[in-house]
Amino acid sequence: PIPCVPWQSQTSGQYQRRVRWGGAGSEETKISEESDSEESPKEIEVDEEGHHALDLKGQEGFEQELRTHDYTLMNFYAPWCHWCKALAPTYEKAADKFDEIEFTHKRIRAKFASLNCEKYSAICRQYKVRAYPTLLIFNYDKPVYPRYDGDRSVDSLVDFLKKAVLDYETHMPNIFHDQACRIEGYINVARVPGNFHVEARSQTEDLSPAMANLSHIVHHLQFGNTLVPALEKKLPTRQQFMIHPLDGEVFILDKVHAAPQHYIKVVTTMYEFENGQRVSSYQLTTQNRVATYQSDEIPEAKFTYDMSPVSVIVSQRREPFYSFLTSLFAIIGGAFTVISLCDGAVETVNVRLKRTLGKLS
Repeated sequence: PIPCVPWQSQTSGQYQRRVRWGGAGSEETKISEESDSEESPKEIEVDEEGHHALDLKGQEGFEQELRTHDYTLMNFYAPWCHWCKALAPTYEKAADKFDEIEFTHKRIRAKFASLNCEKYSAICRQYKVRAYPTLLIFNYDKPVYPRYDGDRSVDSLVDFLKKAVLDYETHMPNIFHDQACRIEGYINVARVPGNFHVEARSQTEDLSPAMANLSHIVHHLQFGNTLVPALEKKLPTRQQFMIHPLDGEVFILDKVHAAPQHYIKVVTTMYEFENGQRVSSYQLTTQNRVATYQSDEIPEAKFTYDMSPVSVIVSQRREPFYSFLTSLFAIIGGAFTVISLCDGAVETVNVRLKRTLGKLS
């Protein structure tokens, strides 16, 4: 395994609470020591009253919340509304549960939030809030319709925002698309079925599965000894290709949690050249597909090979000149015979036709 890209791990050894005091501009950060771990802390935001579902204050606080989060589930409520009061404890529990979720991309920020439409009616009119409570997802400052109309339970609310974040995460570009590594070398393997694979791995860091891009180009892959170029050029084009069929093949992935898989059948081959030289090598046939991995698995480019019980001998022999003459005369004789048969058939039909018409004397 060869680490291609430097990675950084983040775990939730501590909880960092960013508490908002009233307006959007003032913040105080508190660290609650729940572990002695020196890992990067997981950041959890609560408002000035300790709510995980942030109760936003004013136009500025509302806009800042949307700008600083990739996704926000907004609860537009009125304090006198019976249904809003019934939803409040469930909404807070859902926000607390959602804050514990670890997404693959550590920099994704998503949050539950609430806005009092009695105090900030202009904002609610802007988003055409006609009933309370109204739940609407925002992607930054853009509302994502339709509004939520599912069950008002903790799991349903969490799943609603989680699904939006996961869909967004799936289409996030790989920031390491212009970084890669080149692997070169030899592997000694037994003449039995087996495999070798290429995987991103580190001895000091935990890698992000979604950021492991196993797209690759196979510049050269061959089993056995490499033929001298001068000898390889003497082989038919098809035979040259089958020695290293993966050479120059490009495998580009357009989605995360996936990797190309190659299945190779290896056939022992003996090449006998016209000068009497014998060279042992291997021919390959390949099948390729893209395998899908679980979200917590590191994808790997896998090469699986199987040794065929059949061996092949490819011989080159120069044909003598008399063989060419024999073939030539055989072709000429065959052509003459076919023409004679056709001529006889035509003549027979012509005679019968004349006899039928009474023109035959």
